Amino acid sequence: MPGISPALQKELFLETVREKITEFYSYGDARPPARQKLSHELTGFFQAGILIKLVSLDEIQGVIDDEHQTAFGVSFEERKSQKKLGNEPEEPDWDLYDMPPKLRKKS
Repeated sequence: MPGISPALQKELFLETVREKITEFYSYGDARPPARQKLSHELTGFFQAGILIKLVSLDEIQGVIDDEHQTAFGVSFEERKSQKKLGNEPEEPDWDLYDMPPKLRKKS
């Protein structure tokens, strides 16, 4: 049986990144120990993918930005500035996260 192609390896890696980021953002602004643990896991996962040259930092950042937009309805920069100004948007619709990531509809 031949090995997995580099393109498929990359696709699977980025899909796992997407799932982990979705889980991370599901905590919102809450900071439970599980979120901190996931943050450390993500950091190591990202570093591993970059170290073995499977993905670039820009590709990972693209996934992070996409998932932030999906979770909060605004970019990271917009959300950060809204927090500084005290103009946070209404609470996002978290119903999307009631089902596992693989079953959610892609936009």
